[in-house]
Amino acid sequence: AVQTSSDDASWARQNAKVFTDIFQRTLASSNPDQLRTTEGINALQQSVQDEINGTFKQPRVTNVYLTDLMMQAD
Repeated sequence: AVQTSSDDASWARQNAKVFTDIFQRTLASSNPDQLRTTEGINALQQSVQDEINGTFKQPRVTNVYLTDLMMQAD
């Protein structure tokens, strides 16, 4: 989930598919071992936020929340 200002809520709903695509690409390029740590999750959230804001060339996303992240054990 992404957080925006209330003024950008409609914009966020309209671009949900783009957000999902960016999240999936960013997750796929992440190091799985790092995602097992709090720091790794925080870095993933920041990377997704930076990528979304960079794609739209506007800092509209103020936070990224991961509500579910399942990883397969080795």
